[in-house]
Amino acid sequence: MKIAVTAASGQLGAAAIRALVERVGVENVVGLARKPEKAANLGVEIRPGSYDDRPSLERALVGVDAVLLISGMDAPDKRIQQHRNVIGAAVQSGVKKIVYTSIQGPEEGSPFSPIVVSNRQTEKDVRESGLVWASAAIASTLSRTSSTSPGTKPLARSSIVQVAAYVATRPDLNSASPMHDYLPNLNSMDESINCTARKLTIHH
Repeated sequence: MKIAVTAASGQLGAAAIRALVERVGVENVVGLARKPEKAANLGVEIRPGSYDDRPSLERALVGVDAVLLISGMDAPDKRIQQHRNVIGAAVQSGVKKIVYTSIQGPEEGSPFSPIVVSNRQTEKDVRESGLVWASAAIASTLSRTSSTSPGTKPLARSSIVQVAAYVATRPDLNSASPMHDYLPNLNSMDESINCTARKLTIHH
């Protein structure tokens, strides 16, 4: 199973590649980057692939089974089309599965709301793509295990990378499986956290 990661030269993309290499090996991971030379130190095959250049994405995704779509960093209104370029290229190139790193949050009343709205649109586009899909949200609600630290906090980037990599390599997921079943051993991370009983939606 060959898995491609977009935005390989970014922090999240690079971390996802390292997580995937640990799971499936160097030979089964491909990084996509607008400037491949900026991701050359990752030790995997890097192919030219810009969010704004669908033909380059179609070429980059040939022979790929699954794509880990890292949410772009451009303005929210531009991200929607950029993400559509990746989704469309994945369909055109015969990719079977797409995993999208999304974000949770209010769609109104927050400085981040425009980003949340754009991500909701990408989630809809992914659902309607016809591919097997999954969406893992960086701001998933978690609670600290310590009773002295009540409340919730966002899912750390290190955690979401592990979750996304895990989901990308699992062909057997279904919509009835609870989110915590997909998580690697998060207790080994710096802060011990528990996932709430929210479900990660998977479609076949």
